[in-house]
Amino acid sequence: MESKKKENKSSVINFYLIAYNLISGLGWMYVLFLTANTVLTWESKKDVLFSKNLYSETRIPLKVLLATAGLEVLNAAFRFVKSNPVVVFPQVFVRFLVIWAVADVFSVSTQTIGLLLLNICWSFSEIIRYFYYVSNLLNSDPYVLKWSRYNFFIILYPIGAIAETILIVNAALYLEPINIRKKYSFSLPNNLNISFDTYYFFWIWIVLYIPVFPLMYKHMLSQRRKYLYGKDLKKKFIKNQK
Repeated sequence: MESKKKENKSSVINFYLIAYNLISGLGWMYVLFLTANTVLTWESKKDVLFSKNLYSETRIPLKVLLATAGLEVLNAAFRFVKSNPVVVFPQVFVRFLVIWAVADVFSVSTQTIGLLLLNICWSFSEIIRYFYYVSNLLNSDPYVLKWSRYNFFIILYPIGAIAETILIVNAALYLEPINIRKKYSFSLPNNLNISFDTYYFFWIWIVLYIPVFPLMYKHMLSQRRKYLYGKDLKKKFIKNQK
């Protein structure tokens, strides 16, 4: 009886994970479609450099997808998946902040080519990632998805980081004048007795990319070796030992 309950629980979790990843993958396909559809309306180089109307067209699905991505932290915390919640949380939280605290608050940040690069990189990487997870949950392992999952990030990850930085830098530059900065910061004295300067927060965030990005990139490369070439490398090592 107890084993049957565990099996039913496992089936429910599996169904939930399939549904979550499938819906998320389709959501990012929709973002990519809206992005392509908007790009086709552009008529000049200026439209490209300023990502004309792109955020207004993709704002709602981006915000929804980045908000629901918080479930990935819970999935890891409750051991629904093997991912480490300590690793998952900063990845999800940073993207959430880029959209909810930067792009959605400071329109100047979205009027750059950074938004176009961001939408393209995030869409492709997330479409591949979510559908790869779905295939695994269905006990399928198509090589094209596996290869894409552990190769496309080599290009998409750094370009995505550059795009994020472009948005944050533009928001920070907008906040440079003291009179504007005060509108988006907390200064003493106040009822909460705390101070927070958004301008400096953004620049600290940008500086943190310097040490953090190489670490995350190195982690992804190690995952690539493990899941894409792990067995072959192990065989080669054993052969060399003989």
